[in-house]
Amino acid sequence: DVESFVRHLCATESNLQAVSKEAHKNKSYAERMNISYAEAVLEKQVIAFKKNSATKQKKILTELGIESIMLTTSEKRATAYREHLKRAI
Repeated sequence: DVESFVRHLCATESNLQAVSKEAHKNKSYAERMNISYAEAVLEKQVIAFKKNSATKQKKILTELGIESIMLTTSEKRATAYREHLKRAI
């Protein structure tokens, strides 16, 4: 209804959070994807990794000690990077 919508728009001191722009992006992503904040941070890192060229992705992964057999497709590279990040936590 209209009243609850208007109430939703009005911020109160109890529902405000001061966060950086990057933290806000991560929080919004977590809420949109229904995942935890930590998972959102990790996925945003994977998304940034995927924006690199295939050559750069392979270089990063081989420097991390991941075997080249794992690097044949974009999805395999993203999965390998995601798993590396999870192990690092």
